[in-house]
Amino acid sequence: MGSIHYNPHVPGELGRVILRRVGDRQIYVKPRVSEPKPTEGMLEVRRVFTEAAAYSKGVFRIPARREPFEVIAAAAGLKVYPTIMTDFLTKPVIRDVKTDGYHGHTGDVIAVLARADLNLASVHVRLRQPDDTVLEEGDAVLAAGEYRYTATHDAPAGADVFADVTVRDTDGLEVKRSVPVTVSG
Repeated sequence: MGSIHYNPHVPGELGRVILRRVGDRQIYVKPRVSEPKPTEGMLEVRRVFTEAAAYSKGVFRIPARREPFEVIAAAAGLKVYPTIMTDFLTKPVIRDVKTDGYHGHTGDVIAVLARADLNLASVHVRLRQPDDTVLEEGDAVLAAGEYRYTATHDAPAGADVFADVTVRDTDGLEVKRSVPVTVSG
């Protein structure tokens, strides 16, 4: 694949094009434009879609979990996998991770809001530094409609910490989310 400076549409005008061979013909194509740096919103959409895909694959593999979606999909004339994805995207397993109650001190609380209609086996929280050093971890406890993890150790002041949340249901399906937290002094 060669790159030349020639504009085949306007004689005498130069422009970068790529010459490609398709079968026995040669065609000119525009070079790929570099992709823009993803914004926070774009990264959030990508994260949610990745969660949805992982969860949908897990549900699809378990016939008992897939069966209700097969009925819904058949009634709507759709395929099963996209029906599972749509359900997850409209009702995510992890609705929110509230870190505003965590300041890096013993007794601070991280709250996880999860779907109430699923049979959840555990909600696990791990606090780690960017170099993957684990500060502490443990299971969150259900209280007042949300899962609450209470910190058992003090974190270094000003440290960047990630709260890794893993929600596991009774069938063994997992949904994970990592939320950055800056520890206040």
